[in-house]
Amino acid sequence: MVTYACETWVLKENIKTKLRVFEWKVLRRIDGPTKGKDGTWRIKSNEELNRLTGNKNIINYIKAQRLAWFGHVHRMPDNSMVKKKVYEWSPALTSSLGRPNNRWEDDVKSDITRMKITNWKDCIRNRTKWKKLVKKAKISQKKKKKKRKKKEEEEGEEEEKKKKKKKKEEEKEKKEEEEKKKKEKKKKNLSSFILAMDALYCVCLQAGEVLDILMLAKLGILFEDVSDIYIYIYIYIY
Repeated sequence: MVTYACETWVLKENIKTKLRVFEWKVLRRIDGPTKGKDGTWRIKSNEELNRLTGNKNIINYIKAQRLAWFGHVHRMPDNSMVKKKVYEWSPALTSSLGRPNNRWEDDVKSDITRMKITNWKDCIRNRTKWKKLVKKAKISQKKKKKKRKKKEEEEGEEEEKKKKKKKKEEEKEKKEEEEKKKKEKKKKNLSSFILAMDALYCVCLQAGEVLDILMLAKLGILFEDVSDIYIYIYIYIY
């Protein structure tokens, strides 16, 4: 009874709100409260009610009924009385000041635009195709928005993963480069150390001192820098 003759309605925002409030009130009465984990009973939220109804609501049902009626009227012959009344009739009263009121035809066409139906005149002639569009209009657009949002979130997560992976690779390359530099430095120090040992041995022979191999090895372990080895040689001899 609530949606009787809804095919001819013009839906304003205040009417939509009242219809949705009425629908949620009835659904809460039918389905009853929800029992929580702690054993307390609570009233169902609007989101829970939307899930129960499969994202179908009274507003979308009215819009779908209007689309079905719009297609029926549009398929009528041009000399039909109903079609003339719908498209050609205008009230005898003068319109009030301000923006003109939204007409039924304008309201239905805005729904068609929102659904992104471009060739709606061709679709109306094809009854099967138009019925599918009417059925599609009954499902809430929120579900599509959620899917789109979920897809965007997934894409964002993938982008974040790629960034982290790239950062790890850069850090790894940087670490490898540092290790390579350390190895080259160590190699360079080793060659310098060998030269220093040769110089030390020559100096020790001239001074009449003899250093064993262990002493030379100890110098290599104790001192990483070549300059430290030369200082030690100087102190040792003089």
